[in-house]
Amino acid sequence: MIVSVKSVSAVVAATMMVVGSASAAFSITQGSSAPTYGTVLDFENVSTGFYAANAWSNLGLASFTDGASGGLSVVDVSGTSPWVTSNVADGFAFGLYLTFADDATEASFQLWSSAGPPGPFGGLSVVLLDGNGNSIDGLTVSTPVWVNNPNNGWINITTSGSSTFRGIAISYGGFGFPALYADNFSWNLVPTPGALALLGLGFMGSRRRLA
Repeated sequence: MIVSVKSVSAVVAATMMVVGSASAAFSITQGSSAPTYGTVLDFENVSTGFYAANAWSNLGLASFTDGASGGLSVVDVSGTSPWVTSNVADGFAFGLYLTFADDATEASFQLWSSAGPPGPFGGLSVVLLDGNGNSIDGLTVSTPVWVNNPNNGWINITTSGSSTFRGIAISYGGFGFPALYADNFSWNLVPTPGALALLGLGFMGSRRRLA
């Protein structure tokens, strides 16, 4: 499911209502660091320019957009601040919206934003989405991740039991279109039944060779 411009407004509205920490099934934390999971999308190694929503389908991303253009801009913001020194995903206008090809169990990424502290006209939120694009949990980022506390912009998402999520919406409020940049994405997806079957066949084949 690709998040459309029409659905983005609903996601943003849901995002602005997110308060406090995530539920027991999901843990979304903000801190000075986060684990790196199995699949990595690091924009430092991506050329600047505009990319189609499905540009990273080989990494298990069905869609990655800014919610307005139908795709994603990668920009070089070196010199914007002492802490943003490389190519990053640009969330200008509506935010950043990721949809995975399969269910995800963990994810992490780094944010920089000038949206300011939470409030009616500011703040930054991270919302987890299900396969239909509905919000299932989220976190209002409690501390600005810009000049005031630049090293507190890592977001880490984990799940418990059989809980999974299919997408992530990163959105913000504020006047004058605040900046929103992100980088160093990583995640783990639940293997599809076909992939598990292939793994099983490979294991059986290795056992035959050993016999």
